[in-house]
Amino acid sequence: MCKIDSQAWQQGQHQPQTLTLFSQLGTQVIDALAPQPQETILDLGCGDGQLSHQIEQYGAKVVGVDNNLAMVEAACEKGIEVFHQDGQSLNFQSQFDAVFSHASLHFMPNYHAALSGVYRSLKPGGRFVGELGGVGNLAVVEDAIRAFFTLNPGLGQYQSPWFFPTQEQFYQLLVAHGFIVERCELLARPTLIKAGMRAWLNVFASDALVLIPVPDREAFLDQIEAMLKPQLYSPTLGWQADYMRIRFIAYKK
Repeated sequence: MCKIDSQAWQQGQHQPQTLTLFSQLGTQVIDALAPQPQETILDLGCGDGQLSHQIEQYGAKVVGVDNNLAMVEAACEKGIEVFHQDGQSLNFQSQFDAVFSHASLHFMPNYHAALSGVYRSLKPGGRFVGELGGVGNLAVVEDAIRAFFTLNPGLGQYQSPWFFPTQEQFYQLLVAHGFIVERCELLARPTLIKAGMRAWLNVFASDALVLIPVPDREAFLDQIEAMLKPQLYSPTLGWQADYMRIRFIAYKK
C-alpha cells in the first residue's frame, strides 16, 4: 500500500541506481537491528525498499517512509507498505517495536523534529537503530567543492545540504529527546563507488550543480574529479568515497 503526502519534503533525492550501494552498506545495520518475527518496524528514509525487504525476511512487518516519490514507487513494487512523507513530520503514535534508519537522517536538517517523531512512533521500550553521516563524512569531497566556488565567486555561495554531527552531538540529541542510548560510535567507512565518482557527484552534488550553468556542468565535474583523484582514486580499486558514519542503538523509555 502506498500513501502520498503532497507536502513531503523534496530535498536530498536519490536516483534509483545509487541505492544498491547503500543497501549493501546497510546489511550491518540490519544485523544491529536484529529484527524479530511479528515485530512492526518503521524504516525511516526507506529509499527503494531494498533494506525494508531484507528486514521482512526475518518475519517482521515493515512500514516505510520516504520523501522521494520515485523511491516510494520502487518500494511499492517490492510489496512494501510505504508512505510518501517528510521524515521530519512523522505522525505515528506508539505503533512500532523499532525504527530503523540508514543513510537518511543527515538529509533531514531538522534533527529535532525527526527525532521527536521517531520517539513518538515507538512503543515504550522500543528501539531506534541506525546509521548516518558523522563529522568528517565526505570531507575531501566537500573541501573540493568549496574550493571550486571560492575560485569562482561569481557562481554564488555553495551551502552544504548536510549536517554531519560529532558522536557527542548526536548522543546528546538522542538523550535530549528522551532516548536511553546503548551505543553511539563514529566509524570510518571508505567505500568503493563502482559507478564512478562522476555518477556519484551527479546525484549527491546536486546542490552544487544547480549553481552551475548547464553548459558548464561537465567542466565542473571534470575539475572536481581532478581535485579528488589524488586522495580518492586508486588504479587498482577505483574511486572511493570518504564516508564517516555514526552507528547507534537507543531505546524509548
